[in-house]
Amino acid sequence: MLAVLFLSGCDILFQLPHIDGPDAGPPGEASIDAPARCKFADNFDDNQISPKNWRLFDPTQGIVKVTEEGQRLVIRPAAFMDGYNGVESINLQDVRGKSLAVEVSPANEGGYQETSAWVIVDADNYLLIGTGAGSLPTRIVTAGVQDQAINPYDPVAMRFWQMRHDAVAGVVYFETSPDGATPWRLLRSVVVTFNLEAATIRLWAGTYQGGMAEPGEAHFDNFVLCDPP
Repeated sequence: MLAVLFLSGCDILFQLPHIDGPDAGPPGEASIDAPARCKFADNFDDNQISPKNWRLFDPTQGIVKVTEEGQRLVIRPAAFMDGYNGVESINLQDVRGKSLAVEVSPANEGGYQETSAWVIVDADNYLLIGTGAGSLPTRIVTAGVQDQAINPYDPVAMRFWQMRHDAVAGVVYFETSPDGATPWRLLRSVVVTFNLEAATIRLWAGTYQGGMAEPGEAHFDNFVLCDPP
């Protein structure tokens, strides 16, 4: 699978092909041909969750299945059951001044399900962009206090999600794009007062309040965390 991405605030073009051969790394390691400034990236093309990049959010949970297949990360909530699962970064990431972008096809929008990407310092300080039931919330929680805005969700126009941090202004911009190449649309900007030097990145999905009959699958692809050029 080949993806071509422009990152807002970066203004660069690069490709994320699958790599085979001596430069591919050990089995299960993501193979990414991205600029050196994109120090954490995964196109999920090798169909194995990279043990160097990710761990399961809840490895003991059997309700929500998490796999890497079809050259993407796949999360399958169960019918009529509550539960969430996904992957989170093994290593803490310095998100200061960086852009986090990911391509998302969420689970079904018709009921009690959510698909989201997180930047988590701790349980009381985090950033989130996600979707469920036809809406796309953007959220910042600071010292346990939530500030959330709701946008109507368009799965075509909002296929790519981005959280971009301006370290000078201390602001995070929540943005979307239909293809990662069209200029990003700004949803909102928020001032961040907590330190983003050591954060966990999480990609997850699941259901609540009894779930739904056909929750479908959530797909994540072409994840990058990049310094500005």
